[in-house]
Amino acid sequence: MPFTKKDSHIKSRFRRNLSYCFRKTVIMGLLAMGPIGCMSVSGNSSDSRPIPTQAPIPTARWAEEDLEFRNGCLDPLNGDSPDNEAEKRLMDILTNIEEKGGAAGKALIDFIREQKDLRFTLEDMAEGLHGYYDPELETVNLDKSNTDAELTATLIHELVHVYQNKSGAHNRTAIEKDIHYAMAMELTSEAGAEAIAVRIAHEMKQNGAAEIWDAYQANFPDYADMGVAYQDSYDEDIKTKSHEEAAQFATEMAYEQYFQAQWRLDYYNLKTMTQVIRLYAESDSTTAYTDRDQTDAEAQKMATLPGGISFSRHTDALDNDEIFGFGNNALILRFVADAFEAQRKGQNTETNAETLDKFGLFAGVDFKAAMSDILDEEKAPNIVVALVMQAQAQGIRDKLLARQAEKMMEKLHEEITLEPLIIRGTPAADDDTGHRHGPTPRRPPPQKSR
Repeated sequence: MPFTKKDSHIKSRFRRNLSYCFRKTVIMGLLAMGPIGCMSVSGNSSDSRPIPTQAPIPTARWAEEDLEFRNGCLDPLNGDSPDNEAEKRLMDILTNIEEKGGAAGKALIDFIREQKDLRFTLEDMAEGLHGYYDPELETVNLDKSNTDAELTATLIHELVHVYQNKSGAHNRTAIEKDIHYAMAMELTSEAGAEAIAVRIAHEMKQNGAAEIWDAYQANFPDYADMGVAYQDSYDEDIKTKSHEEAAQFATEMAYEQYFQAQWRLDYYNLKTMTQVIRLYAESDSTTAYTDRDQTDAEAQKMATLPGGISFSRHTDALDNDEIFGFGNNALILRFVADAFEAQRKGQNTETNAETLDKFGLFAGVDFKAAMSDILDEEKAPNIVVALVMQAQAQGIRDKLLARQAEKMMEKLHEEITLEPLIIRGTPAADDDTGHRHGPTPRRPPPQKSR
């Protein structure tokens, strides 16, 4: 970790490292975006006025050990004289994005420079994990082993998440109370951040920094299809349209491409589901519930950067079919989400024949008890496996052989895997599992009027 080597910080850093290990392994990496658990939303989601910049958060919000940790982080945003090579490295990358990332890159970095409390780390990370934004500690954490080009591609994505968080594009309270809403917000958040990252990387290519685009395509294969969609659209439109018009539509195409990979929907839905159920399991009250659908305005805020730079003309709220997509994993996750919300509404019990028939294996499952199983990584590697274990313990499984519960049990471990839950990484999945390159897209490839 890139901390200053002051003896007074050693104990604090050790405690923080333990905390990070707990949050990454025991809670399966749910610190990451926090996108679902760490964003705040402006009061009126239908308000089309520009979102004001959020004032810096007072340092009083952090506990003493958090402040000590932050004091050891990098601070490339404040001051012109970096005190070490790591800070200089980040300063140079930020400047490069600002100067060569087009209007979108400049607007993003201008906004980030206003966030005086934001800190950074360069540290060794697990394989496949390139970086994440921790909104609780106001830190962007990056893998120091990456090249500058790789760091740039990751940093752009994470800084968009910072903007989404600070601009009020997410509502943590609402997310805690409706699992379908949380999934829609998570997916549009990730799709928006990645699409904007593709756009800025392409702008940098146009402005003489082709290595950023090349690094994006070569080192983030799980998202390379978005780059291809962007490039194909841009190359077609630039023949007859201006650069800005071509870039606008190409970003829309990259955004839509995000949803064409079924594995991405499965992966992030499982991540979000685990986070929401964890919050539910940790709460004192089991009755708090709010029916909440994502609005078009909320989806559009995810696709907007400072200065009104956006591709929100075609960014609509996701309905449930668009959230889950198709395939066996999607069906299982849909059952879990519906059963969870029904239980919270008091409509789902293990003795009610109607709900048992409707929700199958997940009817009446004790969601709070299931979360205790997920703390044991080997016992229950993800929330779906934990729920199946609870169903089996409650005797529900034996009532559902007609629903092929046995087959579901056999397939769960190989078809639904929970990787470290991070904002930006490379989820591991074999090509033959159907996660990455499933043959059935969410919907036909986008065909929108230019």
